[in-house]
Amino acid sequence: MSIEDSRNGTSPTRRTLITGATAAGLGALAATLVPQPAEAAITTPIKLVCAIQRRPDLTPREFYDYWLYKHGPFATEQVKQLGAYRYVQSHTTEAALNLTLRESRGTMPPFDGVTEVWFRSALALATALATPAGAQANNKLAEDEKNFIDLSRSSYFFTTEHVMLG
Repeated sequence: MSIEDSRNGTSPTRRTLITGATAAGLGALAATLVPQPAEAAITTPIKLVCAIQRRPDLTPREFYDYWLYKHGPFATEQVKQLGAYRYVQSHTTEAALNLTLRESRGTMPPFDGVTEVWFRSALALATALATPAGAQANNKLAEDEKNFIDLSRSSYFFTTEHVMLG
């Protein structure tokens, strides 16, 4: 057992191996370990969060129109192939309000939006990515994202939710 394994209370046999790529097209994540107990990897829902920035050559209008009207319907069909059960786009609005919030907290500028994609579990996603249809869907997503997202200024990551209200 490694030092990291002892710190997080897992062992190599209690980790879930995900091969393939993320549902939103981050590219290959071959041999990425998700440090969860084996049972959690099977039963705990996971959410892919994509905090995205538009490509600098696109106007905000072009970016949001493409994301909502072209990528949105296309991505919906692709993430279904990956076993997703929910897909949400959150578009940044209220520039003046965001500026006030940013200045009051000393934060960096906001992302242009956030995509959230829910999956039944890490194992369910890994299983879907291992199929030809899942791999093809993932590749299609990755290609389409290049049409509107500045991937070098965006951030994609998996989370588990802990609802505090609602």
